[in-house]
Amino acid sequence: MRLAQLPAALLLPAKGISATTCQPRASFHKNWKAHAHAQSPCPRRHLIQRLPRQFHEPLLSRLFCSQVRFAGTANVRIQKLSSDEVRMSLANRRRVRNHIGGVHAAAMALLAESASGCMVGMNLPDHKLPLIKHLKVDYLRRTSGGLRAIATLTEAQRRAMVEDDKGEALIQVTVLDDAGGEPIRCEMHWAWVTKKK
Repeated sequence: MRLAQLPAALLLPAKGISATTCQPRASFHKNWKAHAHAQSPCPRRHLIQRLPRQFHEPLLSRLFCSQVRFAGTANVRIQKLSSDEVRMSLANRRRVRNHIGGVHAAAMALLAESASGCMVGMNLPDHKLPLIKHLKVDYLRRTSGGLRAIATLTEAQRRAMVEDDKGEALIQVTVLDDAGGEPIRCEMHWAWVTKKK
């Protein structure tokens, strides 16, 4: 099976999906209950994961980048998307390079913010809105090759996102380069509130 042979519903931009998290708006849930559990933060993700594994990364990345356009411009890729862990990568391509041939500082921050934002979005119920409150990025060393980001939550953070109407969390995200080094150290502070009706 080739990408071109996949159902059109999986390849089109996801109407009704939140532009910040890949999380569906309430009206979108009604149309997808036949395909995915109503509590799923991203029902189209479940459809994608029914396909052969080689299609997961390109389709999840396409879904994400169709909604978060800046990530699409940089060509951020999703390797893993679950409620426990989000893994994303960014290749060292010309459009994201700085003047010394490494990944640009802003692109590094984009990768960390994207991974942490998806991590929050994967755990928030549909009636809550994730918001980045502040971020801090310390640049420690030059990058070697491309980058990958791994974001995780603690069990207490996941529980708070489900149970509390509003709150805040410092999301753990690690960014590594192709040499296994850590070129940046990040603090991604996210908040959430109940959406206005």
